[in-house]
Amino acid sequence: MPRKINPISYRLGLLQLWDSNIATYGNTINFFQESKNTFLEFFVIKFLKIHSLEVGNFSWVISVSKVSLVITCVSLHKSNKELNILVKKLVNFIMLTYNLPAKVYLLQSLNWPCTSEFLKFYFDFKLKKNDSFKQVLKDVIQIANTQLNTKKIVKTSCGPLLLRLKGFKLKASGRFPNSRNQMSQSIQSNIGSIALSELSNYVEYSQIPIFTKSGVYSLHIWLLYTI
Repeated sequence: MPRKINPISYRLGLLQLWDSNIATYGNTINFFQESKNTFLEFFVIKFLKIHSLEVGNFSWVISVSKVSLVITCVSLHKSNKELNILVKKLVNFIMLTYNLPAKVYLLQSLNWPCTSEFLKFYFDFKLKKNDSFKQVLKDVIQIANTQLNTKKIVKTSCGPLLLRLKGFKLKASGRFPNSRNQMSQSIQSNIGSIALSELSNYVEYSQIPIFTKSGVYSLHIWLLYTI
């Protein structure tokens, strides 16, 4: 079953939570406020991703007089001048949305925890630089391998928990570039302990379709954590 459906879906409520949790009941003003914040977060993620920045955490502080936003991200060869230009554009957009003075703090994370979203972003970023598919896949496996047994704190249905990365699985399937074989192929790499059927484990899963001249192939990433 974990191979046929999203491994996170049947863990919801037992251990893991939805990425977005907006209540539609109660005060409607709070609902519209949360909806506006969600829209802005989506815009900021897309905006920074276009400029080769992967977003980590958001922290909103909205008062009657001003709006403050703290963003933690990974900088990929960006100078301070370029980051200041991006911050000014974000400030102008937030001011137009809330009609309030805004401040944006863009912080760089030096010790970035390994996540499936980050590996997916890195894979897509390197392919757009016209790097070799096999070399990029090898680099992603090496990055994930160096993160084995590292710990991080996440929010779960049981409250904040300390997790340890004990294994990961990468699978790429489709018609790969620079291949004479016209049939679909599959490349898979498993390192560490992988038991997707155990509901007590915390799983991070990401999937990305990749479009090439040879066709479309997909990359699947599973990161398995223990409590």
